[in-house]
Amino acid sequence: MAISVAAQARALCGAIILGLAAGLLYDLFRVIRVRVRRHFIGPALDLLFWICCTVVFFIWSVDAGGGLVRLSTVLISLSGGWFYFSLLSPHL
Repeated sequence: MAISVAAQARALCGAIILGLAAGLLYDLFRVIRVRVRRHFIGPALDLLFWICCTVVFFIWSVDAGGGLVRLSTVLISLSGGWFYFSLLSPHL
C-alpha cells in the first residue's frame, strides 16, 4: 500500500509542528522552574515534559504514520524543536 504525497506532506508539517510545540512546552516548564524554587520541581517537570511528549508523539505517529515511528519523522520533529530554540525562543 502506497502513501500519497499529500499524506507525506501532512506528516512532514505535523512533525515540524510537533517539534515546535515540544520546544514551547519546554520553555513554559522552564519559566515555572525558574519562578518556583523547590528542589523537587525540576525533576518533576522533566518527567512531566517527557511523558507529555511521548504520549503526544505516540498518538500522532499512530495517526500520521499508521503506527510506525520512522527515523525521518523523529529527525524532522527534532529540527522543529531546533528551529524553535534557535529562532523563536530568544524572543519569547
